[in-house]
Amino acid sequence: MAAPKFEELEVAYPGRVVSVGQDPEADLARFATEFGMESVPMQPDQPPYPLSDAYGVRVVPTMFLLDDSDAVVDVSESWDRDGYNRIVQGLAEATDAEFVPLSEEGDGLPALRPG
Repeated sequence: MAAPKFEELEVAYPGRVVSVGQDPEADLARFATEFGMESVPMQPDQPPYPLSDAYGVRVVPTMFLLDDSDAVVDVSESWDRDGYNRIVQGLAEATDAEFVPLSEEGDGLPALRPG
C-alpha cells in the first residue's frame, strides 16, 4: 500500500528518499519492481538488522525524517497519513521545495493502518 507512494516521494524530492528492506537483496529487487519503486534506492538490512536497530524500527512501514547528520528529526510508524505528510512537510521545508502531500483524503488509502 505504501510502496508506490515512496516512488512518488522520490520523484518529488529526488535523492532524498531511501528505503530500507529487511529481506535478501533479490527479494527487495522483486518488491521494487512489483510495487513501482524502481527509482527509490533500497538499502538491505539483514539479520541481526543493524540499521533497523540503530534507528529503533519496531513496525513496518516506518518513515523517518533525518537531518544532514542522519539524526532523527521526526518519525511516523505504520501507515499514518497525517504523520507521513508531517514528515514530507519537514522534508519540503528542509530542502526549500514545494510540499507535495504523500497521501490525501479521497486517494483510496486509509488515514491509518497499523503495521
